[in-house]
Amino acid sequence: GVEARDRFTMNRRWRVRIKNGASSQPVLKDNTLFFGGNDGHFYAVDADLGTTKWKFETKAPVFSKATVYRDHVFFLASDDSLYCLEAATGKWTWHYRRTVTAPTTIRGNSTPLIDQDRVITGFSDGYVVGLSEKDGNLLWETRVQRASKFTDVDAEGVVDGKTIYMPSYDGGLYALSRDTGKVLWFTDVGGSKKVRSEEHTSELQS
Repeated sequence: GVEARDRFTMNRRWRVRIKNGASSQPVLKDNTLFFGGNDGHFYAVDADLGTTKWKFETKAPVFSKATVYRDHVFFLASDDSLYCLEAATGKWTWHYRRTVTAPTTIRGNSTPLIDQDRVITGFSDGYVVGLSEKDGNLLWETRVQRASKFTDVDAEGVVDGKTIYMPSYDGGLYALSRDTGKVLWFTDVGGSKKVRSEEHTSELQS
């Protein structure tokens, strides 16, 4: 599970036991610790007391590091479902799920990126999507993966101005338009499949 220790004495202050253990990096926000478990639940725990404020059943392990934005928490479950919950109560607000048919995926999920009124994240089918932060409606989707062995996009993107930068398991770093998701450029830095960046960019934009 998860435990807290005194930073000076290392004495344990509390422990939350979770069947099969915690599975995602904890995120601390307003004295609440948010993290996923291998037991198919997402947890919100009081950071001082170690008491569980609420837990939400996903029925799939949660590997994704959560993102807390305003009054909501966003995270991906391992079945490629993106959830938006009320941070204070764990009440479901919306979720978005993709149907992934890849025979092999890598353990892990993308960390949702909040960009103004959009939620941007990658999925196991090789797509990066932009969703409405308010209701989860799909705004755009872009494939940024051409490798045949591993198609996952598990990274956390970075927004700078009007450009989103997203790495992928095919060894590519992609620059996307934050408004449309269009691939602006691609560079191959080595990975599960090497392709020439000029050819790949032309293929993606066509």
